[in-house]
Amino acid sequence: MQKMKPKIFFFLPLVLLLPLGPPVSALDWSGYYEGQVTGYDFPNLHSMQLSSRLRLDFAAKLGPNASLTADVVAMAYTGLTEISLLDFLPPKRARELEMLFGPGAREIFAFPFEDSLVMDNAFISLYSGPFTIRLGRQQMPWGTGYTWNPTDVFNTKSLLEPSYEKPGVDALKAEWGFGEANGLTLVLVPGATWPDSTRSGRGKIHLGVFDISTSVIYQVYETVAPLAGTSSRESRLILGGDFAGQVMEWGVWAEAAWFRGPQEKETWQVVAGIDTTFEFQTSLMLEYFRDSAGEAESRDYTLSEWLQLAYGGRKTLGRDYGMLMVSHPLTALLTGTLMTVFNLNDSSTILAPSVAYNFSDNLDITLCGNIFIGPNEESEYGGMYGNGGYLRIKGYF
Repeated sequence: MQKMKPKIFFFLPLVLLLPLGPPVSALDWSGYYEGQVTGYDFPNLHSMQLSSRLRLDFAAKLGPNASLTADVVAMAYTGLTEISLLDFLPPKRARELEMLFGPGAREIFAFPFEDSLVMDNAFISLYSGPFTIRLGRQQMPWGTGYTWNPTDVFNTKSLLEPSYEKPGVDALKAEWGFGEANGLTLVLVPGATWPDSTRSGRGKIHLGVFDISTSVIYQVYETVAPLAGTSSRESRLILGGDFAGQVMEWGVWAEAAWFRGPQEKETWQVVAGIDTTFEFQTSLMLEYFRDSAGEAESRDYTLSEWLQLAYGGRKTLGRDYGMLMVSHPLTALLTGTLMTVFNLNDSSTILAPSVAYNFSDNLDITLCGNIFIGPNEESEYGGMYGNGGYLRIKGYF
């Protein structure tokens, strides 16, 4: 496995020294270090991994109407540095791949954990009154859903940690804000040509206690056909909408999208959720997700669909899902949380209990377990995953 190149270690001290020099005296910087020990317990894989993540964030004023924002993220791995897709598939599906590709199937479908140094965000913002133009690699939040976002074509969420930070998107974004909380956003993700570029627009208005948005997206994306060893570029039209607000003591939200893809195929997705914090300090969140393209029973999951899920070509295998999260402060510094995700079609479930300790203002410690339960190996969470968990320590500076 290729280790982090020496130039990374040369680069990081220079970055740390940047705020000390006169040319960048207006530069503000901060960051964090995150160390995590993860345990994997699959039928054919019992291993551990230590991952180290260092993030440095920079911000600078470039004038009265311009600013620069950037961050770099360095990642390093020790212990388990490669996994095979075959370890994540139900045994029946793994055997199918072995029959198709022979003894080398495990290596063909291997995914390495590689040390890296990436520019996660780097963009310049120009603003004047209600108008803002932002160019570069930037965060692109879209939609109101917590676990699932039908209208978000820019990010792929972690199912068990949907609020974890997302990588930036190379784009040109223009925003116009008007009124109390109204606005229009236009986004261009350039491709090699105009037809190969993703274009989207989102309008937002505030009515009473609700924020309501509508969106139109022309997405150009790459699809992978793992069995054929090929990929292709496709395009689709997406019409969506969402809202978020509060009804009495409950936060409420919903998001929906209609997709028209290749060969005029039409599908739709919808998500709806509620949350609240009771007087006794327990927080509760519920969310429901439906995908019309999902299967109604686990016996209908195909090998191709399993592979699309693994490669990010689809979010789920089933049609109906639920998420429940309950959180309660056990002490002034210790919080316990239980997150569960249900596949309502095949009755498989993920349990993710965790405790988080706020050691100090700048140091958090989290212990989390991942438990997968299913009626059979062909169910989505009964056969593809193995139990595991992680210990994470995160310090900010």
